[in-house]
Amino acid sequence: GGNDAVFRGLGGNDYNIFRNLTVYDSGRDALNIFGENNLVENCLFYDLDDDGIEFNGPNNILRNCTITFVGNNSLEPQVSGNTFENNILDGPIEIAGGNNYITETWIYNDWLQGVLPGAGNISIDPLFVDKAGRDFHLSQIASGQGSDSPAVDAGSASSSIFGLDIQSTRTDDVSDSGILDIGHHYIVTHPADPG
Repeated sequence: GGNDAVFRGLGGNDYNIFRNLTVYDSGRDALNIFGENNLVENCLFYDLDDDGIEFNGPNNILRNCTITFVGNNSLEPQVSGNTFENNILDGPIEIAGGNNYITETWIYNDWLQGVLPGAGNISIDPLFVDKAGRDFHLSQIASGQGSDSPAVDAGSASSSIFGLDIQSTRTDDVSDSGILDIGHHYIVTHPADPG
């Protein structure tokens, strides 16, 4: 990542899926996609010297990702027509040609620098369990924290629709059920008994 993104899709790379990636301590972007109709889903990007994600093509989807501790921008879409859904974004967003956010589709995102246009978007501290210690689980009373994150049950649909009902945003590894939690979901390594 010293001179370029950790993951870089060159021109003509369409219809790829980038899922469950964690990128940190990169000298540049986590992901730079040249193409369209790509899906970036359930990724965690932090401690980056440059951008989280740069899209250089239209019709890409970023869903259920958490991007924080960036040196430049959380997102840098270079063309219009991308969809951003159920993400936690902690850093500036730079849209090519000026910051005209209406050229993109924003659905149920938590952007800490303002409210994005579109349904269900918020701008509230997501209450990570230990942001300074790089633990990006969401604070939840049921798993022993003092309060519930506003990102809990704040997503666009049921967690099962996106296949995230087998993953967790909680420190006790209880899977996300019901309405989807916004942001990255950790892979459950030791499933907890929910009852």
